[in-house]
Amino acid sequence: MKKVLTILFLFSLIMLAACGSNEEKIDIDKENKQESVNQEPQTEDRVEVNLPAYLFQRQTSEDVIEGVEGEVSITANENGSYSYKMSNSTREEIMKEIKTNLPETIEELKTSRDLNYASLQKITYNDSLTDFTMVVEKERYVNSLDSSASFSLGMAGMMYQLFNGANPNEYSVSVQVKDEASVGVFDEIVFPDKMEQQK
Repeated sequence: MKKVLTILFLFSLIMLAACGSNEEKIDIDKENKQESVNQEPQTEDRVEVNLPAYLFQRQTSEDVIEGVEGEVSITANENGSYSYKMSNSTREEIMKEIKTNLPETIEELKTSRDLNYASLQKITYNDSLTDFTMVVEKERYVNSLDSSASFSLGMAGMMYQLFNGANPNEYSVSVQVKDEASVGVFDEIVFPDKMEQQK
């Protein structure tokens, strides 16, 4: 699921940028061992977004870079992270898309038969996507794998903050799990700590 979500968010980035130049060139910087996809420069001020390596677990550089087009450029760094350069308007549009799509993602978590998170009753979050609360039927939750639903929320929050300029080493997303009956919080999942534990 983590891989699918990462690809979906990055695919949104790629599609939003597709209105730019379609000329692209893949350069291999042998000295720094970095791989990048570069497009024609734009007149609008460009910003850089750094996405940490733990967001790309089990993916190759080719998987991540494949399909990048338009005015976005991407660099694969030695430590496994990726640096994206784009116009500020593209960055803002990506953040808007993450927020716009989040209610639909939450509804799917609650209702999808494929995911089958039967314990989930309600999910709320703050405007900056730093804090989420999952209201669940506790007995069902503790006897299932429904905690994995937190990865979808954590991914959304992490991507939103990173595109909003957060330092990859100094940010977090909290997913609190609250019992529907007692209205008490009995679990908390913190990202990116949880991602690091999955290595």
